[in-house]
Amino acid sequence: MKVVGLAEGATSAVLAVIPIEWHVDGRFAPGGDGLVLRLATEGHVRLELVGADGALRTTFADFDYPAGGYGDPAFVEMGITWLYDPDGTRLVVATSEGIVLRDGQGVVVRMLDTPAWAAP
Repeated sequence: MKVVGLAEGATSAVLAVIPIEWHVDGRFAPGGDGLVLRLATEGHVRLELVGADGALRTTFADFDYPAGGYGDPAFVEMGITWLYDPDGTRLVVATSEGIVLRDGQGVVVRMLDTPAWAAP
């Protein structure tokens, strides 16, 4: 995986072990000192934080998810989505199971109320 600096075009490699059949996308963690990677195959997803050296810092989620479609109210693209707060101390992770607030190291703080969401 490579990171490209848009201002100067410089590239740097991030060493991460990613199986070839997995779909990968990522975002910088707040502060830019790590990457949050979503690794997905058909029916399985993993969300993890890796350092710039590729070392795994924490795994936020690792689970199988049921096949679904955009019309399914429990559908979340590739099983999971996430959002950090600006200071990087908390992370919200949404899956078809609900929405979870985690601390910056991935520990569950609490489930967030989702009154309109109902399990299938």
